[in-house]
Amino acid sequence: MNTKIKILILGVITVILIISVYLISQKEIEPPPAILKIDGKEQISGIGSYCWTERWNALCADMVGISTAQEPLIASSPFTAHLRLPLQEAPYELRFDVIRVNHENQINLSARGWRWWDIRDTQTKNFILILESEQDIELSLEPGLYVLSVGAWWTEKGSASYGFLVEVRTNGTGVVSTTSGYPVNQTPPSNMTTSPAITKFQPDAGTIGTKVVITGTGFTARDNNVAFRRAPEDAPIAGYQVGYINNLISSDGRTIEFEIPELLGACAFPLPQTIPVTVCPAVGIPFKPGTQTYPVFVVNQNGTSNRVNFTVSR
Repeated sequence: MNTKIKILILGVITVILIISVYLISQKEIEPPPAILKIDGKEQISGIGSYCWTERWNALCADMVGISTAQEPLIASSPFTAHLRLPLQEAPYELRFDVIRVNHENQINLSARGWRWWDIRDTQTKNFILILESEQDIELSLEPGLYVLSVGAWWTEKGSASYGFLVEVRTNGTGVVSTTSGYPVNQTPPSNMTTSPAITKFQPDAGTIGTKVVITGTGFTARDNNVAFRRAPEDAPIAGYQVGYINNLISSDGRTIEFEIPELLGACAFPLPQTIPVTVCPAVGIPFKPGTQTYPVFVVNQNGTSNRVNFTVSR
Protein backbone atom coordinates (compact mmCIF):
# COMPACT_ATOMS: atom_id res chain seq x y z
CA MET A 1 0.00 0.00 0.00
CA ASN A 2 1.56 3.27 -1.06
CA THR A 3 1.93 6.31 1.14
CA LYS A 4 -0.87 8.34 -0.50
CA ILE A 5 -3.42 5.59 0.14
CA LYS A 6 -2.29 5.27 3.76
CA ILE A 7 -2.66 9.04 4.25
CA LEU A 8 -6.09 8.94 2.61
CA ILE A 9 -7.25 6.10 4.89
CA LEU A 10 -5.92 7.87 7.98
CA GLY A 11 -7.69 11.03 6.86
CA VAL A 12 -11.01 9.21 6.43
CA ILE A 13 -10.66 7.58 9.86
CA THR A 14 -9.88 10.97 11.43
CA VAL A 15 -12.95 12.55 9.84
CA ILE A 16 -15.14 9.67 11.06
CA LEU A 17 -13.79 10.05 14.58
CA ILE A 18 -14.38 13.80 14.55
CA ILE A 19 -17.95 13.35 13.32
CA SER A 20 -18.58 10.64 15.93
CA VAL A 21 -17.31 12.84 18.77
CA TYR A 22 -19.38 15.74 17.46
CA LEU A 23 -22.56 13.65 17.29
CA ILE A 24 -21.97 12.33 20.81
CA SER A 25 -21.40 15.86 22.10
CA GLN A 26 -24.63 17.01 20.45
CA LYS A 27 -26.66 14.27 22.11
CA GLU A 28 -29.25 15.72 24.46
CA ILE A 29 -27.82 15.94 27.95
CA GLU A 30 -30.26 15.66 30.80
CA PRO A 31 -30.16 14.33 34.35
CA PRO A 32 -32.09 11.14 35.07
CA PRO A 33 -35.34 11.63 37.01
CA ALA A 34 -35.97 11.16 40.70
CA ILE A 35 -38.78 9.01 42.13
CA LEU A 36 -41.28 9.70 44.92
CA LYS A 37 -43.28 6.88 46.53
CA ILE A 38 -46.40 7.31 48.71
CA ASP A 39 -48.53 4.42 49.99
CA GLY A 40 -46.88 1.97 47.60
CA LYS A 41 -47.44 4.12 44.49
CA GLU A 42 -44.53 5.71 42.65
CA GLN A 43 -44.28 8.90 40.63
CA ILE A 44 -41.46 9.76 38.25
CA SER A 45 -40.42 13.39 38.62
CA GLY A 46 -40.53 16.11 36.07
CA ILE A 47 -37.12 17.65 35.38
CA GLY A 48 -36.60 21.37 35.85
CA SER A 49 -33.56 23.62 35.53
CA TYR A 50 -30.23 21.82 35.61
CA CYS A 51 -26.51 21.90 34.88
CA TRP A 52 -25.45 18.37 34.00
CA THR A 53 -22.16 16.81 32.94
CA GLU A 54 -21.74 13.73 30.78
CA ARG A 55 -18.54 12.08 29.63
CA TRP A 56 -18.09 14.21 26.53
CA ASN A 57 -20.04 17.36 27.23
CA ALA A 58 -22.05 19.42 29.67
CA LEU A 59 -25.24 21.43 29.42
CA CYS A 60 -27.14 23.96 31.53
CA ALA A 61 -30.86 24.52 30.96
CA ASP A 62 -33.24 27.00 32.61
CA MET A 63 -36.93 26.10 32.67
CA VAL A 64 -39.86 28.50 32.81
CA GLY A 65 -41.42 26.72 35.78
CA ILE A 66 -41.55 23.47 37.72
CA SER A 67 -42.58 20.36 35.78
CA THR A 68 -44.46 17.42 37.32
CA ALA A 69 -46.35 14.33 36.28
CA GLN A 70 -49.87 14.86 34.93
CA GLU A 71 -51.66 12.95 37.69
CA PRO A 72 -50.94 13.57 41.39
CA LEU A 73 -50.13 10.99 44.01
CA ILE A 74 -52.99 10.83 46.51
CA ALA A 75 -52.20 11.11 50.21
CA SER A 76 -54.09 11.43 53.49
CA SER A 77 -52.32 13.62 56.01
CA PRO A 78 -50.08 12.80 57.80
CA PHE A 79 -48.15 10.63 55.36
CA THR A 80 -44.65 9.40 54.56
CA ALA A 81 -43.08 10.14 51.18
CA HIS A 82 -40.06 8.08 50.13
CA LEU A 83 -37.65 10.06 47.94
CA ARG A 84 -35.12 8.28 45.74
CA LEU A 85 -32.56 10.36 43.84
CA PRO A 86 -31.10 8.98 40.59
CA LEU A 87 -27.47 8.70 41.75
CA GLN A 88 -25.99 6.48 44.43
CA GLU A 89 -23.58 9.29 45.27
CA ALA A 90 -24.99 11.40 48.08
CA PRO A 91 -25.51 15.07 47.11
CA TYR A 92 -23.51 17.73 48.91
CA GLU A 93 -26.63 19.91 49.13
CA LEU A 94 -30.30 19.01 49.00
CA ARG A 95 -33.27 21.36 49.07
CA PHE A 96 -36.91 20.41 49.54
CA ASP A 97 -39.80 22.83 48.91
CA VAL A 98 -43.50 22.26 49.60
CA ILE A 99 -45.58 24.56 47.38
CA ARG A 100 -49.36 24.97 47.59
CA VAL A 101 -50.77 25.36 44.06
CA ASN A 102 -54.11 25.49 42.27
CA HIS A 103 -55.12 25.24 38.64
CA GLU A 104 -54.49 28.97 38.14
CA ASN A 105 -50.79 28.31 38.75
CA GLN A 106 -50.58 25.84 35.86
CA ILE A 107 -48.68 27.07 32.80
CA ASN A 108 -50.26 26.38 29.42
CA LEU A 109 -47.52 24.05 28.22
CA SER A 110 -47.65 20.43 27.15
CA ALA A 111 -43.94 19.79 26.65
CA ARG A 112 -43.00 16.13 27.18
CA GLY A 113 -46.41 15.34 28.62
CA TRP A 114 -45.62 17.10 31.90
CA ARG A 115 -47.67 19.65 33.80
CA TRP A 116 -45.85 22.92 34.30
CA TRP A 117 -46.34 25.23 37.27
CA ASP A 118 -45.64 28.90 37.90
CA ILE A 119 -44.80 29.08 41.60
CA ARG A 120 -44.57 32.86 41.87
CA ASP A 121 -46.91 34.28 44.51
CA THR A 122 -47.53 30.84 46.01
CA GLN A 123 -47.30 29.58 49.58
CA THR A 124 -43.90 27.92 49.84
CA LYS A 125 -42.14 26.25 52.75
CA ASN A 126 -38.59 25.05 52.24
CA PHE A 127 -36.55 22.67 54.35
CA ILE A 128 -33.18 20.95 54.50
CA LEU A 129 -33.10 17.19 53.99
CA ILE A 130 -30.48 14.73 55.15
CA LEU A 131 -27.70 14.47 52.58
CA GLU A 132 -28.55 10.98 51.37
CA SER A 133 -29.60 9.60 48.00
CA GLU A 134 -32.68 7.90 49.47
CA GLN A 135 -34.79 8.80 52.50
CA ASP A 136 -38.26 9.01 54.04
CA ILE A 137 -39.93 12.39 54.52
CA GLU A 138 -42.81 12.67 56.98
CA LEU A 139 -45.34 15.35 56.05
CA SER A 140 -48.54 16.65 57.57
CA LEU A 141 -50.30 19.07 55.21
CA GLU A 142 -53.70 20.66 54.86
CA PRO A 143 -55.90 19.17 52.12
CA GLY A 144 -55.04 20.61 48.73
CA LEU A 145 -52.77 20.30 45.72
CA TYR A 146 -49.02 20.55 46.23
CA VAL A 147 -45.90 20.65 44.11
CA LEU A 148 -42.97 19.07 45.94
CA SER A 149 -39.79 20.53 44.51
CA VAL A 150 -36.38 18.95 45.07
CA GLY A 151 -33.04 20.58 44.23
CA ALA A 152 -29.89 18.46 44.41
CA TRP A 153 -26.21 19.25 43.86
CA TRP A 154 -23.53 16.61 43.19
CA THR A 155 -19.77 17.05 43.03
CA GLU A 156 -19.19 15.17 39.77
CA LYS A 157 -22.41 15.42 37.77
CA GLY A 158 -23.72 18.89 38.59
CA SER A 159 -27.16 19.99 39.76
CA ALA A 160 -30.76 19.18 38.96
CA SER A 161 -34.24 20.21 40.07
CA TYR A 162 -37.20 17.84 40.20
CA GLY A 163 -40.94 18.29 40.62
CA PHE A 164 -43.62 15.98 42.02
CA LEU A 165 -47.38 16.50 42.24
CA VAL A 166 -49.30 15.40 45.36
CA GLU A 167 -52.95 15.84 46.27
CA VAL A 168 -53.68 15.74 50.00
CA ARG A 169 -57.18 14.72 51.00
CA THR A 170 -58.95 14.60 54.37
CA ASN A 171 -57.74 11.82 56.63
CA GLY A 172 -60.95 9.81 56.42
CA THR A 173 -62.43 11.09 59.67
CA GLY A 174 -63.68 14.35 58.25
CA VAL A 175 -61.09 16.19 60.33
CA VAL A 176 -58.86 18.58 58.42
CA SER A 177 -55.21 18.55 59.43
CA THR A 178 -53.80 22.02 59.99
CA THR A 179 -50.21 21.09 60.77
CA SER A 180 -47.51 22.15 58.31
CA GLY A 181 -44.99 19.63 57.04
CA TYR A 182 -41.42 18.96 58.07
CA PRO A 183 -38.85 16.33 57.12
CA VAL A 184 -38.25 13.19 59.17
CA ASN A 185 -35.36 13.43 61.69
CA GLN A 186 -35.62 17.23 61.64
CA THR A 187 -36.96 19.51 64.36
CA PRO A 188 -40.03 21.42 63.18
CA PRO A 189 -39.15 25.06 62.35
CA SER A 190 -39.76 27.53 65.14
CA ASN A 191 -41.75 29.73 62.75
CA MET A 192 -43.77 27.45 60.47
CA THR A 193 -45.23 30.25 58.37
CA THR A 194 -42.09 32.17 57.42
CA SER A 195 -39.15 30.64 55.62
CA PRO A 196 -35.98 32.74 55.68
CA ALA A 197 -35.64 35.29 52.88
CA ILE A 198 -32.85 37.77 52.15
CA THR A 199 -33.77 41.29 51.07
CA LYS A 200 -30.31 42.85 50.93
CA PHE A 201 -26.72 42.91 52.18
CA GLN A 202 -25.14 46.04 53.61
CA PRO A 203 -22.49 46.25 52.18
CA ASP A 204 -22.70 43.72 49.32
CA ALA A 205 -18.90 43.25 49.13
CA GLY A 206 -15.99 43.17 51.55
CA THR A 207 -12.71 41.72 52.75
CA ILE A 208 -11.84 39.51 55.71
CA GLY A 209 -13.07 41.26 58.85
CA THR A 210 -15.72 43.39 57.11
CA LYS A 211 -18.89 43.80 59.16
CA VAL A 212 -22.01 42.84 57.21
CA VAL A 213 -25.73 43.21 57.97
CA ILE A 214 -28.26 40.97 56.25
CA THR A 215 -31.82 42.30 56.12
CA GLY A 216 -34.73 39.94 55.46
CA THR A 217 -37.37 37.82 57.16
CA GLY A 218 -37.69 34.41 58.79
CA PHE A 219 -34.46 34.59 60.81
CA THR A 220 -34.45 32.68 64.09
CA ALA A 221 -33.31 34.02 67.47
CA ARG A 222 -30.19 31.80 67.27
CA ASP A 223 -28.58 29.12 65.11
CA ASN A 224 -28.69 31.07 61.86
CA ASN A 225 -26.05 29.91 59.36
CA VAL A 226 -24.82 32.13 56.51
CA ALA A 227 -23.76 29.86 53.63
CA PHE A 228 -21.31 30.69 50.84
CA ARG A 229 -21.55 28.46 47.76
CA ARG A 230 -18.26 27.77 45.99
CA ALA A 231 -17.78 26.48 42.46
CA PRO A 232 -16.75 22.78 42.61
CA GLU A 233 -13.44 23.46 40.89
CA ASP A 234 -12.59 26.07 43.53
CA ALA A 235 -13.09 23.81 46.53
CA PRO A 236 -9.76 22.86 48.15
CA ILE A 237 -11.37 19.97 50.02
CA ALA A 238 -13.45 17.50 48.01
CA GLY A 239 -17.11 17.56 48.93
CA TYR A 240 -17.17 20.97 50.62
CA GLN A 241 -18.57 23.34 48.01
CA VAL A 242 -20.59 25.16 50.69
CA GLY A 243 -19.01 26.84 53.71
CA TYR A 244 -20.90 28.30 56.67
CA ILE A 245 -20.67 31.07 59.24
CA ASN A 246 -22.41 29.46 62.21
CA ASN A 247 -24.32 30.33 65.39
CA LEU A 248 -25.51 33.77 64.31
CA ILE A 249 -28.30 35.45 66.28
CA SER A 250 -31.16 37.69 65.21
CA SER A 251 -32.83 39.68 67.95
CA ASP A 252 -35.67 40.93 65.73
CA GLY A 253 -36.04 38.12 63.15
CA ARG A 254 -35.22 40.62 60.39
CA THR A 255 -31.49 41.29 60.63
CA ILE A 256 -28.31 39.23 61.06
CA GLU A 257 -24.90 40.78 61.71
CA PHE A 258 -21.55 39.06 61.19
CA GLU A 259 -17.92 39.62 60.22
CA ILE A 260 -16.36 37.87 57.23
CA PRO A 261 -14.02 35.25 58.76
CA GLU A 262 -10.79 33.78 57.46
CA LEU A 263 -12.30 30.29 57.37
CA LEU A 264 -15.79 28.89 56.94
CA GLY A 265 -17.25 25.86 58.72
CA ALA A 266 -18.22 22.62 57.00
CA CYS A 267 -21.76 22.23 58.41
CA ALA A 268 -24.95 24.08 59.17
CA PHE A 269 -26.10 23.79 62.79
CA PRO A 270 -27.98 22.28 64.49
CA LEU A 271 -26.99 19.03 62.84
CA PRO A 272 -29.81 16.61 61.93
CA GLN A 273 -30.46 13.89 64.50
CA THR A 274 -29.31 10.67 62.86
CA ILE A 275 -28.14 7.20 63.84
CA PRO A 276 -25.18 6.97 63.90
CA VAL A 277 -24.84 10.47 65.27
CA THR A 278 -23.81 13.04 62.67
CA VAL A 279 -20.41 14.62 63.38
CA CYS A 280 -19.23 17.79 61.67
CA PRO A 281 -15.66 17.52 60.30
CA ALA A 282 -13.23 19.90 62.00
CA VAL A 283 -12.04 21.57 58.81
CA GLY A 284 -11.68 25.20 57.84
CA ILE A 285 -12.78 26.22 54.34
CA PRO A 286 -10.96 29.32 53.03
CA PHE A 287 -12.24 31.83 50.52
CA LYS A 288 -10.63 31.76 47.09
CA PRO A 289 -7.66 34.17 46.70
CA GLY A 290 -8.39 37.36 44.81
CA THR A 291 -11.88 38.71 44.24
CA GLN A 292 -14.69 36.19 43.98
CA THR A 293 -18.49 36.51 43.91
CA TYR A 294 -20.38 33.86 45.90
CA PRO A 295 -24.09 33.00 45.98
CA VAL A 296 -24.97 33.42 49.67
CA PHE A 297 -28.03 32.13 51.53
CA VAL A 298 -29.26 31.73 55.11
CA VAL A 299 -29.99 28.31 56.63
CA ASN A 300 -31.88 27.88 59.89
CA GLN A 301 -34.65 25.73 61.37
CA ASN A 302 -37.21 27.61 59.24
CA GLY A 303 -35.52 26.36 56.06
CA THR A 304 -33.23 27.79 53.39
CA SER A 305 -33.46 31.30 51.94
CA ASN A 306 -33.08 32.63 48.44
CA ARG A 307 -29.54 33.25 47.13
CA VAL A 308 -27.99 36.72 46.86
CA ASN A 309 -24.53 37.39 45.43
CA PHE A 310 -21.80 38.71 47.73
CA THR A 311 -18.24 39.56 46.68
CA VAL A 312 -15.25 38.71 48.90
CA SER A 313 -11.72 39.96 48.30
CA ARG A 314 -8.68 38.49 50.01
